[in-house]
Amino acid sequence: MIAEIQPSFSSHLSMSRKIEYQLSKVKEGNGKVLCTSTGDELAAMPAYMELISQLNDRVKLSYAEFILSLYPGESLSDEQWLSLAGEYIERMGYGKSCYAVVLNTDKAHSHVHVLLTTIDEEGKSIPSGNNYSRSEKISRELEQKYGLLPLEREGGKRTTLGEAQYRNYYFDAALKKAMRSYNYKDKVSAVLEQSDTYWSLDKPLQEMKLANEEWRVLLGDESYDNLFALLEKGGFFNPLFKDELLQQLDRIYSFSESTSDFRRNLEQEGLYMRLVTKKDKSYYVYGIKDSGFYLKDVSLPQKYRFGNIRFDGHGMSADEQKHYLYDHVFKALNASSGYEDFKKNLAEESIRVTEHVNGKGAYGISLYMENVENAHLFKGADLSRKLTYQNIQKLFDGVAVGLSSHINRVGEFRERVDREAFYMQGRGVTAIPDLDITGSGKKSQEDDLIPSKKKRKRKSGPDFSL
Repeated sequence: MIAEIQPSFSSHLSMSRKIEYQLSKVKEGNGKVLCTSTGDELAAMPAYMELISQLNDRVKLSYAEFILSLYPGESLSDEQWLSLAGEYIERMGYGKSCYAVVLNTDKAHSHVHVLLTTIDEEGKSIPSGNNYSRSEKISRELEQKYGLLPLEREGGKRTTLGEAQYRNYYFDAALKKAMRSYNYKDKVSAVLEQSDTYWSLDKPLQEMKLANEEWRVLLGDESYDNLFALLEKGGFFNPLFKDELLQQLDRIYSFSESTSDFRRNLEQEGLYMRLVTKKDKSYYVYGIKDSGFYLKDVSLPQKYRFGNIRFDGHGMSADEQKHYLYDHVFKALNASSGYEDFKKNLAEESIRVTEHVNGKGAYGISLYMENVENAHLFKGADLSRKLTYQNIQKLFDGVAVGLSSHINRVGEFRERVDREAFYMQGRGVTAIPDLDITGSGKKSQEDDLIPSKKKRKRKSGPDFSL
């Protein structure tokens, strides 16, 4: 069994979205509500959770999510799942929290999502400082009790445990980094000095390594919360946010069926994904909306970068196809020694080039992707004014011009057009001439930018540099 502890979060909206997502799974027949701590319908849980979270305003991260997964091929009855999840919740210390347990059956591996508050029904904060080591111990014991395969089996997510240890000490890591910062070390020291226990430390702070909750106990709630706010403002939690974002991307990617579906699933969980094109370069921007954290795809693994996302080669929208063509056509131009070499390089990327001809020869080109469903045909000029047939020929300074040398009669031209139209119809290619990337002043509907609070940094648009 694999137990994943998602990073705690503060947004009630995010919790509502998570529950809405689980409700959609139930509606599709791919989910089942096993229980709620209140005995109410799942749809009513966000309101109850919000009431519980308001019992203690000193707890900044009042919500959490656990995911308990079996290996493919393993199964438990609903009663066994309910018993296992209930025992896990109780032994982790969340038995008096407000929670819901939902079974998902849409993947090869059966799994449950446990959505809960980090505050119990009496308004007390539930300690989480030793969550990951306790979770590992409890999981191993539950594996034996229910006859499940252990985590050590080949294919287990061992990296999750390493990431979990990092999350357990993220406050410690951020604090040490801030103490080395020229701009923040004095501010941090000023907050630390307000804590009585700080003065009683018998060794320098830099020599200590404490878990998040241990720092809270040591410093006291007020100093801890003030430091947390200061570290968050300074961006010292960004490694944690990146870690959280990557884990969410991995999870959502695993059950998405296309790029557009992937993006839609991210949006449902409060995450951000946008396609941006600047200076002949396209890239994705990902982010966590509630945390105001955004980064370019170049900071993430290759599989999430523009031009590398693949769901069996299908499901790219017209706008995504256009951006893909734009980016890869310019790459091919830069890597080609002549026009024929240019077409060969595009073919290797499964991009087909079609020349437009008249009685005088070729006068334009169109391009489309061969390995996608609902392929869309774009004129070179629709991608960029730099990609007209004439400009490409000028770039190669008179190197072979393709079909123009031998198609010079109207009859042959008509035959050629008919053949290409028949071929494209058979391949399901649709001409889409009205999208824009760099041509006119119109803005692509999908090429939107980061939320307004990021926009204000620069009049020309947000700065995604890291």
